[in-house]
Amino acid sequence: MNNKYDADKNKVLLYSDHPKPRSRREFLASGLIGATSLAFGPDLLNIFKMSPSELMAAEGPTCIHDKICANVPYMCFDAAGGMNLPGGNVIVGFGASEDQEDFGMTSSLSDFVKMGLPSNMHPSLSGMVDNSYGIKFHSTSGLLEGMNSVLMPVEDGDADLRNSVDGVFICSILSDDTNMNPINTAHMARKAGASGDLVQLLGNRGSDTGGSSTGPQSQIDLSYKPSRISKFKDAESLISIGDKMMGEKYLNASDPDLGGKRLKAFMETARKIGLSKFNKVAETQQQIASKNQVGRTLGSAKAVFDKYAPADLNPAENPADLAVLNPIFGQDQGDGSFMIGRSEEHVATIANLITKRIAGAGTVSLGGYDYHNGTAATGNMRDYQMGRYIGQCIRLAAARGESMFIHLLTDGGVVGDSGGAIDMTPGGKGRVNWASDSGTRSGALLLTYKHGHNRIDAGETSSMMLAGKKRQVGHFVQAGGVAKNATSVSNNPQQLWKAIILNYFACMTNSTDDDEIIRVAGEAFEDKFGDLPPDWKKLIRFRSLIA
Repeated sequence: MNNKYDADKNKVLLYSDHPKPRSRREFLASGLIGATSLAFGPDLLNIFKMSPSELMAAEGPTCIHDKICANVPYMCFDAAGGMNLPGGNVIVGFGASEDQEDFGMTSSLSDFVKMGLPSNMHPSLSGMVDNSYGIKFHSTSGLLEGMNSVLMPVEDGDADLRNSVDGVFICSILSDDTNMNPINTAHMARKAGASGDLVQLLGNRGSDTGGSSTGPQSQIDLSYKPSRISKFKDAESLISIGDKMMGEKYLNASDPDLGGKRLKAFMETARKIGLSKFNKVAETQQQIASKNQVGRTLGSAKAVFDKYAPADLNPAENPADLAVLNPIFGQDQGDGSFMIGRSEEHVATIANLITKRIAGAGTVSLGGYDYHNGTAATGNMRDYQMGRYIGQCIRLAAARGESMFIHLLTDGGVVGDSGGAIDMTPGGKGRVNWASDSGTRSGALLLTYKHGHNRIDAGETSSMMLAGKKRQVGHFVQAGGVAKNATSVSNNPQQLWKAIILNYFACMTNSTDDDEIIRVAGEAFEDKFGDLPPDWKKLIRFRSLIA
């Protein structure tokens, strides 16, 4: 399970055609800063901003429709900088039919050269298309190689998890190198039903979305600002009572000796702080009600602390969690032990909380995806890294008997060398060098994993897709990138999230009837978010992951 690109994983990307990085987003895109961070959970005072129902661990998902009473773990992977998705990774078609391999009259080589593929790797040639995941990847794709490194069977008899995955590529023009593309969907996923027992949103950046890219401001609810997580230890701070009581004095109400004493001391401190706060804003009658509210809130807080001791949140303190995580995210040390590296730990931490249903939706933001540095090797390496992380999260979901919905987003795209110059180094794989930004050659990749399901393929569709629907939304045009008028989201980044969340609703609809899945997804979207896109039925492609 060694990552063969480790030596170059943290290479910095700086270009003469870009200004010197100044913002945090620009440092992340170039790889000058990674995805390290610190956890910020609800602190002592924030407890009193939360209602008892928010503090109480949920017994189960809330029904948002009579056909949607379950939530599917949701993860965003945010490639900061504008990675290649169409062509060099995901096969993309040029016809209104939306077939991935509908190249029509655009079999001229220049279009795919601009997407990183030389003439001898044109997708129309034998052996250049891989359909192991239902959705078609180019056979030299770094993203494909990374996913395969985790999900392909190692020994005879191993389950082939690739057979339980399918995907949809949404062709969409995005602005290059800006976090103002409102494409992160974590907040909308929470609103759509992705819920956790303790916290709702996680991310490895301290932004309003938890990632590099923002989301539509009308949909960002800062009362659910993502908790910032990057390593196992951070997860303990999802329930934080301040530095003085952390470490050896961490509140663990389940401790039969010290837990009760710590809890009593904490409750007394909290009571005083709470009453003081309420007394400043309440008249006599209101004070009485407020005191009762404090009592209810403290009781709810105790229930949370009782349920989530440090070992429930920090895998390093939980042998059962480590036994699951180590073979997936760790490297075999040759003596039966595993070591989870720093870069893998930040992904494993978020994935662990999502698949245990402690959190509802999470964003993993990865830097260094502005990789048009005149080579193909750097891009291949970054793509491999992304594919490997995605594969690890799918494998963890499988180990825990969960399905999963994944949104891979990036702020823009790249274009290959117009003269077709290729990278003949081992890491370059003979592919065209990436030369500059190109947001007209971009989009969003959705992947779904349905636990226990063996996908049945039927041409451009499968048993995980609605009948007659394709794995591509919109299409490309010759010498022009994305066809701007193909769908309501083709040239409208502000609306792209709607197509993604409609598909998420479809994945959670408890029905096997295609017409009903479409109807319910539309009703649920309208109820939660308001107006539907004019072509909303056309945008929905997935079948249910729970039915």
